[in-house]
Amino acid sequence: MIALRSRLLGILSLLALAGCSADGGPVGTGITSSAITGNVVAVETGAAAEGHGARLDVTVRVTLDEVPGIEDTTDENGNFELEGDFSGPLTLRFATAAVEATQAIDIPTGSTTVLEDITVRPQRIETASVRQLGFLGRIDVADCTDGTLLVNDRRVQPRQFLVRIVSETLIEHHFGEQLDCTDLVPTTFVEVQGIVRGDRTIEALAITVSPPPPPPQPPAVRRVRFSGNVTLIDCRGGVLLLGSPAGRSRLHLRPSTQYLREDAAMNRVPSTCSAIAIGDRVQGSGLLRIAAPGAIEADLVISRPPLRPASER
Repeated sequence: MIALRSRLLGILSLLALAGCSADGGPVGTGITSSAITGNVVAVETGAAAEGHGARLDVTVRVTLDEVPGIEDTTDENGNFELEGDFSGPLTLRFATAAVEATQAIDIPTGSTTVLEDITVRPQRIETASVRQLGFLGRIDVADCTDGTLLVNDRRVQPRQFLVRIVSETLIEHHFGEQLDCTDLVPTTFVEVQGIVRGDRTIEALAITVSPPPPPPQPPAVRRVRFSGNVTLIDCRGGVLLLGSPAGRSRLHLRPSTQYLREDAAMNRVPSTCSAIAIGDRVQGSGLLRIAAPGAIEADLVISRPPLRPASER
């Protein structure tokens, strides 16, 4: 718990420093990536009784079922952190060699969510609290009599979160002026920090009125899919050109590029660049760098020979 508190203080300090940027922008301005962080304090392998088989020295793998490739393992203090472009209802999975459990969690776009003091038990986890360290959203409905706000996050199809204002809630402008609930009007952008009390319900510790965020910047790298017929191939130079009705694609073949060959029965077997021939049908995926457009860095290339006319079969 001490390790997590020091980590929380570090994150809160960064948020505080970022809160007064040169242009007075709020914390998280222009950021759409999200983070989930926390600490595991115990892993219980027995289901018969609470505390049976509890261990503190087990490494736990933490993943998101809906977002392959984003994962972490706990360090010597049980801490972990997941970061990436994810939001919405997700399944947080904790796994060791002996036990596995999941936790449903709803993540606002651009937020940092902290799970404190997690105990992993067979088929379930327990946590002392779930905190939102802040997400930037826009007020849709404000009811100061009831002490509630409906805040939309920043997705293209926004998700709505219920924010409860309590006596301890600090309401202020981003440059420090203390405000009242009546200053929280629809269409206002606010940053919310608080404790998650239920499905998309947050008990606010702090609400900061912020200027609207700037338009999101396009990502530096995008994952794309490609398909077409081979018009030029240079395995030594690492170049493959594809032609299709949608246009031409230029592939950059790297040492790490994986190749599969598909036969007439639709079976795929490991292959090589040299097995690709002019006219082959090719599909796959890779990375397109926005700063240097024009070539796709292929990480998977699936090829198959062109279909022969029925008269030639």
